[in-house]
Amino acid sequence: MRLDDLDKGVMVFLSLSNHLIFVQRQSVNYGSRHFICIEVVMNSVDDKDTNLASNRDEVSEIEQFENKVGNEDLVSNSSREEISSEEKSEIINKIRLDYKEKTDSAFGNAIRQYVFIGVHLVALFAFFTGFSLTALGVAIALYFVRMFGITGAFHRYFSHKSYKTSRWFQFLLGFLGTMSAQKGPIWWASHHRHHHRYSDQPEDIHSPRHSGFWYAHVGWVMSHEFSETRDELVNDLKKFPELLYLDKFHHIPPILLAVATYYFGEFLANYAPSLGTNGWQMLAWGFFVSTVFLYHGTFCVNSATHIFGTKRFQTHDDSRNNWFVSIITLGEGWHNNHHRYPASERQGMYWWEVDISHYIITALASLGLVWDVKVYPKRIYQEALEGFNDEVS
Repeated sequence: MRLDDLDKGVMVFLSLSNHLIFVQRQSVNYGSRHFICIEVVMNSVDDKDTNLASNRDEVSEIEQFENKVGNEDLVSNSSREEISSEEKSEIINKIRLDYKEKTDSAFGNAIRQYVFIGVHLVALFAFFTGFSLTALGVAIALYFVRMFGITGAFHRYFSHKSYKTSRWFQFLLGFLGTMSAQKGPIWWASHHRHHHRYSDQPEDIHSPRHSGFWYAHVGWVMSHEFSETRDELVNDLKKFPELLYLDKFHHIPPILLAVATYYFGEFLANYAPSLGTNGWQMLAWGFFVSTVFLYHGTFCVNSATHIFGTKRFQTHDDSRNNWFVSIITLGEGWHNNHHRYPASERQGMYWWEVDISHYIITALASLGLVWDVKVYPKRIYQEALEGFNDEVS
């Protein structure tokens, strides 16, 4: 069977763990000639396009695929001439190297998926550790602090540079956000900047309009497609070695926090037993339960605020202002405001639009820790007023 006898697009499927590996036609340049070749692409079973699998036959073993590659007649796309065995061998090796890289990436993503799901499952351990107001209080406190790490640091600072700060405080903000277990500041900012560039267009990584609520909420996080940083969008952040280390070792801050919550619970059990807590209870509630709620609070901005709420501005996307999401995310729910003018640090435009992250950043500015805090210009308020008058009339 020759490659040109096969249909364009998906050709062969292989089953591996919880991933689907599919082979696509691909153009490969070799010297001055252009060849029809193959590319192995790996998709998680949770990716959007894996429904194609139902229409293709699966091949159970990778060796069958390699044997098929070894026996294919690779031909020039222009002259259809047979290529030499050396050229053929080099092209096949290139294919297999690319396959290995994609396989490694898929396995790495599978591990991340298992960790993500594991955090949710371990949170259920809280039902067996008992309950105390102390553990609940720590869970709420760590949710609040780390949510600011996402909203005030990862989002408003690293993604949008809506205020300035010193290099040491920048690292502190990055470390705080990384404790949320949502990877590092550079990775986070790169995908968020991409979201604003293509908001609710087909290229948007988490658009409910194109991907559905579930994929926009959590599916994209579990997809291998977005496991890498979009380096071209974050050159301003990559010049800081300490931020690169935070991204590379992003698992360390949340692990340190988990260990700290356990020993804090043990400390209270020994020196304040009347509080009724211990290490395991504090770990379950303070870290795991808190982290699960933190995940889904953050994800609501990607999903719920593009479906539910009101539109003050007629933006070219589906962004909405949602007061409930604003409460649980410390102000991120004023999403239509934000998409109209992303440069503003403040997202709630009026006093009744509660924006706790803005209040914290204002306090930090009064202490001299941050400065040049950007706000909505007068023309945006005028635009909002004109829109209100149009609705009344």
